[in-house]
Order: sequence, then C-alpha cells, then structure tokens
Amino acid sequence: MAFKKTWTNKGSHWYNHKYDCISKNHQDYISEYRIWNTMKRRCQKPKCDMYSNYGGRGIKVCDRWLGEKGFINFYNDMGKRPTDDDGRAYQIDRIDTDGDYAPENCRWVPAIKNAQNKSTNIFIYIYGEPYCIAEACRLFGVKRTTVTEGIRVRRKTPTDAFADALERRNK
Repeated sequence: MAFKKTWTNKGSHWYNHKYDCISKNHQDYISEYRIWNTMKRRCQKPKCDMYSNYGGRGIKVCDRWLGEKGFINFYNDMGKRPTDDDGRAYQIDRIDTDGDYAPENCRWVPAIKNAQNKSTNIFIYIYGEPYCIAEACRLFGVKRTTVTEGIRVRRKTPTDAFADALERRNK
C-alpha cells in the first residue's frame, strides 16, 4: 500500500493519521521520513538520478522497511536522527557499502564519516591501517590537492603520493 498524504492541521500540530503511533507532531520525524523516502527512491526508481549508484548496483531496502509499516519499522530500528555538537544532523550510512539498507547494516553518522565510506574513495595505508585520502590529509596536515595531483599527474600510487606530500610539508 502506497503512502497517502493524510496530514491534517489540528491546532498548532500537524497530525498524520497513518503514523500517529510515532508522534502527532509532524516536525518530530520529518527528517527521518525524508531520509527513508529518499533511500527507497534511490533503490527502487530507475528514473531517480542516484539509481545507478544504488538500485542499479543491486542495493535494496530490506522488506521490513518497505510496505505499510515500513516507515514505522525504519524509525523504530534507527531511532531519531541525532545531531553533533554544532547542530549538524547525522546521515544514514551503510556499514558495508555494497550491502542493502537494513537494520544490521545501517547507522547514523556525521557527514564527514559518511563521506569516508563512499565506494569511490581511494585508501592509503599508514602503519597498516586504511585511511581515505581526505581523512589522512586532515590528520597529518597535508593538502589533499597535493596528494591527488601526485596520483593523477605524477602517476604515483596513493601511498607514495601521500608520503611525498608529507615530506614536502615537513621541509
């Protein structure tokens, strides 16, 4: 059964007849609802701009988060979307970037952490630990453009390009 817009204004609150078991105040979960809706669209609608990166790659939304009680289950599993100390809202993140959207594979993370989990990231290894280039540059005070230029223009491996950039910084 598709979601029907059943919002009605009752005094100072927006009331949703279908999801009233979560909250009578629309503002209490509009953010989570948008994320849930966007997640489904990316995985199920071929006309969506991001479909090729999600549904086109075989990524699905678990059955529990679909259907008539899909949003309620999503909200109960994920909880309220947190914010960091600066008031910036967290994003939904799949722990395994090739895995489906499901309770055991999803979490709320800050945007910076979510960006480190993209399948297009290039990783370097420092003392055997993997770091995406942006994270390593931030941690060691190296310009990311210097590293990416070393990879793209000088045709160096990501680790060698990072080592050269670190050496330049320390001169």
